[in-house]
Amino acid sequence: LADSPFLHEHERRMGALTERLMAMRQEDGTFRAEADETVSLMTQAVVAAAMMRLDADAPLRRYRLIARELIDFTWREADVTNIIGVLPWLHEAERALFAADAKGGEAFAAMYPAELDNALNLLLAVQVVDEPRLGPADVLGGFDFSAADRLAPPNPDWRSAYALHALSAALGDPQLSPADRARLTDRCALAARFLAQLMFDERNSYYVRSADDTRGAVRSRLWDNQLGVTPTAASLLAVVRLNQAL
Repeated sequence: LADSPFLHEHERRMGALTERLMAMRQEDGTFRAEADETVSLMTQAVVAAAMMRLDADAPLRRYRLIARELIDFTWREADVTNIIGVLPWLHEAERALFAADAKGGEAFAAMYPAELDNALNLLLAVQVVDEPRLGPADVLGGFDFSAADRLAPPNPDWRSAYALHALSAALGDPQLSPADRARLTDRCALAARFLAQLMFDERNSYYVRSADDTRGAVRSRLWDNQLGVTPTAASLLAVVRLNQAL
């Protein structure tokens, strides 16, 4: 709602949602529907990004301070096993916080911009950018997060949407050099290509029972035709963020 070009039409609804969200803040600063609920890093990162959307119109930088706490918590708890889905939202929140602090003339006294760069470089390192010796060329542009033998054919999956989302957020950084921006744009284009390979469209939905119900949906993997809401939603958001960055 905060991103909507028709924000004035949603102000009352956004206010009510903000109140409900703030009611979920626990004593330890994390956001959970119930106090005994397991803390989700994905939730904390999404809420941090939402807080930065709200911060522009908030008095006393209330939401910015909450976002900073959530970012600190998420970085402390994140590791290679859970960072993939968290990174896009963490990146959006982090860059917005960095820009807001810089605009206010404040020093951003944390190490996270460097951490973000390191995480993005790790993403780029697992992207399939060359045609594999084994397996189809359709995997080009995907991100292979598996711990399998690197001599095996690459096996990227729908989580490549999370990687594209994070790289698109980086692409919007005004401090990027022209050379880095061009390199990152090429990588984002490759990632979007792979997501298109996962998507059912006019050409490849001929063999399913109901083409109308599957067209536009994103598969889990090239060889897995199971369809879920999350892969499609994550891919849609990633492509929207890429269009915004371009």
